[in-house]
Amino acid sequence: MLFHQIDSPRGTATVSANSTIPDPRALPRYLLREAGRYFPAATGVYVIWDGDTCLYVGLAEKRTGLKTRISKHAGGDIPNSTPSQVIFWDEIVPELAAGGMELTTFARLYRTHGQRGAAVREWIEKHRLEASFIESPKPRALESEMIRLLQPAMNRAQRRRRSRDIAANEDHE
Repeated sequence: MLFHQIDSPRGTATVSANSTIPDPRALPRYLLREAGRYFPAATGVYVIWDGDTCLYVGLAEKRTGLKTRISKHAGGDIPNSTPSQVIFWDEIVPELAAGGMELTTFARLYRTHGQRGAAVREWIEKHRLEASFIESPKPRALESEMIRLLQPAMNRAQRRRRSRDIAANEDHE
């Protein structure tokens, strides 16, 4: 695929010659824990990175905006953040289990969303996750295209969880 450089008010991005979207790998990146300071309140699409690996692609619409959405993820907002949920259940919990933590200790230490959120924030800091964004007045189509291009692991984990939940509900009916 051919790419060419474009300049924007927020920096230089690479755009596919066959597409109107920037190459997400070339967008300016910010440490996830600090991204809320740099992201606008506008609608658009954001990407969470672990080095060169795309972990998650999400969208922010008018009622939330990019600044609010990325701040929820960076803050470990378990109930409202798929990345925070995936980090906690698919990364942190297996690490604790492998380290021999007993279920009663786990239940005591991580009983509340706040305690889980603190563990997620620590994990984000340790792994130095980054985030980038593209402003867009109609982010849904852009999000779908970026998910198709980047194949982020956390979006796939979210789909697997939804499939399991649907199957479990069908089993109980």
